Amino acid sequence: MVLIAFFLLSSTTSVQAEHEWDHRYTISGKVLDLDGDTVRGMKVEIDCSPGKTDESLCDLNAERGSSTGLSGIYELVLHFHSSDHGKTLILTVEGEEFNHTVDLEGGDGEMAEEDRYVTMDLRLNGDVPVWSYFMPFIVMTILIIFTILFIMKKKEIWIFAPKAVQTGVVERTALVDCPKCDAKLRSDNMVRHLTSKHWMKEDEA
Repeated sequence: MVLIAFFLLSSTTSVQAEHEWDHRYTISGKVLDLDGDTVRGMKVEIDCSPGKTDESLCDLNAERGSSTGLSGIYELVLHFHSSDHGKTLILTVEGEEFNHTVDLEGGDGEMAEEDRYVTMDLRLNGDVPVWSYFMPFIVMTILIIFTILFIMKKKEIWIFAPKAVQTGVVERTALVDCPKCDAKLRSDNMVRHLTSKHWMKEDEA
């Protein structure tokens, strides 16, 4: 019974793996500017507007896209069937179109897993926005700053350190009555008061 269960499980896993590659199509490559330099932070999308990418390809892939990273490389993992061989896929980057004919058979005319991986570099003809060169670094810097602040807050470091609460009692000097008038003064001010207001000598005050 155990051997039968193991055989069935192995067969199911094998079929699932085969089914997975048979429905996957990966396109990857670099996005380049006019000078052939890689461009970072560029979105690569499928153009599913009327008359562009084959409608059947858009049914399962319309929302799929990719962005170039620090190395300027993008990767699109698409869901294709064997019947999609020879159909047209149109990719867009910054409004520019790039046509790709789906080839699931390769040079030998037979469908194999290696035919499901395609390299396609996209060279832009127009000007590339300057911010695209720096955006990944800006995003990374922001993430690093937020991470550091989060750690500092958790450990209560620097500006996140708890403020010390003053618990000491402020001593107050008792007030005394002036013998010459109705004024109430601190004892250390009494001599000055008597000499300046009541014209007394210091030795008498």
